[in-house]
Amino acid sequence: MTPSLRRGTRWLSWLLIGAGLLGLGYVAGSLVQMMIVQARERQAFEARRAAAATAPLPRALPGDPEPRPVAAAGPGTEAAPRPATGATIGLVRIERLGLDVVVKEGVDDATLKVAAGHIPGTDLPGSGAPGENVALAAHRDTLFRPLRGVRLGDRIQLDTDAGRFDYDVDATAVVEPTEVSVLAGRDVPTLTLVTCWPFDFRGAAPKRFVVHARQVAAAPGSRSYTPSIPKTEEAP
Repeated sequence: MTPSLRRGTRWLSWLLIGAGLLGLGYVAGSLVQMMIVQARERQAFEARRAAAATAPLPRALPGDPEPRPVAAAGPGTEAAPRPATGATIGLVRIERLGLDVVVKEGVDDATLKVAAGHIPGTDLPGSGAPGENVALAAHRDTLFRPLRGVRLGDRIQLDTDAGRFDYDVDATAVVEPTEVSVLAGRDVPTLTLVTCWPFDFRGAAPKRFVVHARQVAAAPGSRSYTPSIPKTEEAP
């Protein structure tokens, strides 16, 4: 091997090593960013819920009638504003799997980089819409990775400004990305979780893993989301 060829090989080796380090740095930076956002948004959401739970009733004026407690849900319940893309709407937890994730509105790249996303066009939690189906999506190699171990009967808790809702997993499926029927209304209020499949696939995974869970308990708050949201025509 000539000296010039040896030098060229050496430079190529250093170039490849540098590119590898830059790639690792980007991945590490993304994970750190995700962890920071998850911790910050979880703390802010829990503080907001705690403040709402302990807020005193407005001071009544002399002669005013006795204040009545706010209805838990239904007519007269305050309508919460439609969350903007990127806004934190709650926390989703599966205790057995150690899944505890902040949920934001939207499934754009910026949102899914740091949180699970509520799929636009599906119902919002506590909306009371007929056939309510709340659908969330997240990446299989980060926040929704624990779903690879999900089982029928697993309890899922969704905590939002509209209240706390418990669901039990009753079905799972692997579907094509174009299969939008998984987001359709069901006979009971439902939470649907969507991620890519297979979990160990490198690159853009070809299919979607879907978890359906039916609502088994609800503790609605004094606010609820607007139920009339058009259904999506595209899978995430």
